[in-house]
Amino acid sequence: MMKLNRITILGFFAGLFLGMGDYWLLRAADITMLIDGEDVTLVVVSIFALNFGALAALIARLWQRGNELAAMQSSLVEAETLAAVGRMAAGVAHEVRNPLSVIKSSAQMLHGTLEGEDAQVAEFIGAEVDRLDDFVGRVLDFSRPLSAQPAAITWADLKRRLAPIVGEGVALEGDAHTYVLDPDLTVQLLTNLVDNARKSDAAAVRVLATPGAIEVSDDGHGVQPELRASVFEPFFTTRAKGTGLGLAMARKLARVQGWDLEIAAEGGLGPDQRGATFRFRTMEDH
Repeated sequence: MMKLNRITILGFFAGLFLGMGDYWLLRAADITMLIDGEDVTLVVVSIFALNFGALAALIARLWQRGNELAAMQSSLVEAETLAAVGRMAAGVAHEVRNPLSVIKSSAQMLHGTLEGEDAQVAEFIGAEVDRLDDFVGRVLDFSRPLSAQPAAITWADLKRRLAPIVGEGVALEGDAHTYVLDPDLTVQLLTNLVDNARKSDAAAVRVLATPGAIEVSDDGHGVQPELRASVFEPFFTTRAKGTGLGLAMARKLARVQGWDLEIAAEGGLGPDQRGATFRFRTMEDH
């Protein structure tokens, strides 16, 4: 049985009104339908209008189902990707982390016995090992399953938790809004977005609370239109030393809560809307 929702109902009434419009066109043209001498124009047109309405409702529902199936397919592809990342992460953690520990220990031992440029080289080796170990940790974190514990939380509460984490230079703005979200996951998500903004050479970063959404905007170099479909994919990055997991993790944190994360079309805070705006929004009515 077809579920009646707003789109289906709107489609039905749109078709109905279009069909009934034919009645007034026939009247304007002075055309009358007669059966045994009786005017049945309104009855005939009403039948056609109901059929148009039913057809329009069916088309609207099929269009909606197509969008739902596309979203489901996207979710399945994402789930398969996460499963593949999880398998890879387990192998990487096992095969790479032990040798990294040995390399770092050796570099520290050498650093204590060397001087000058040689000591700097040993220090550089240790720093690069730390960077690789951090990358492995990020991959493991991304591949782990998440569970949300949503609860009512106000924007004032979120600001109190965010302020000491993001530090100075980030404007936390918005009126008194209440959201049903997992506080810990939401703070982690917004922190990821602020970090991403700072890495885009942004001088200004703003977190803005709006009804049903929280936006993070900056005046950095922004995201090229042709790259917007790819920035949330795992390991996609335009930075030389980027991991490509920050925005992918942020979207994962959004969707596990039943919300979504998208790039807003209106741009960022800079002149001529230079920069980017990421909108963490509820999935309701979308």
